[in-house]
Amino acid sequence: MLIKKPITMPVEERIKKLRLPHRMISEIPEYAETWKIIIKGYAERGYPGISYLKTEFESGACLESLLFRDQKGMLLGIMDYFSSDGIPNEVKGNVNVVVHPDFQNKGIGSSLWVAGMKKWQIDLNQQLYTPLGHKLLLSHLKKKSL
Repeated sequence: MLIKKPITMPVEERIKKLRLPHRMISEIPEYAETWKIIIKGYAERGYPGISYLKTEFESGACLESLLFRDQKGMLLGIMDYFSSDGIPNEVKGNVNVVVHPDFQNKGIGSSLWVAGMKKWQIDLNQQLYTPLGHKLLLSHLKKKSL
């Protein structure tokens, strides 16, 4: 029996195919305040590590989340995947990654991206990227060959 090896595109080609310059947004002003607002929708404490949460709204819209918690169970990072339309300002397939302002550049966002890419079929060209998010994505693509 002949087993076909999947054809994978080199990382450099994947990066070239991303339309990132056209999908950039500015950094979020007052990020610390934004973080405080975002986490109100989640339990502040939980089991350490990355956990999964699915929220279904009365409208029928669905939001799936990966939550990153430290060893004490404190929420430090969130990856939201919009698995349906119906949530204001979002469309099916959008992803948001946010990390506690005091814990950025410690691998939390990267850990969430790795877990999210394994869990969902994320279209990288559909997303909007802040400069920091863009840097994280390119770094991850170069290292992990998504």
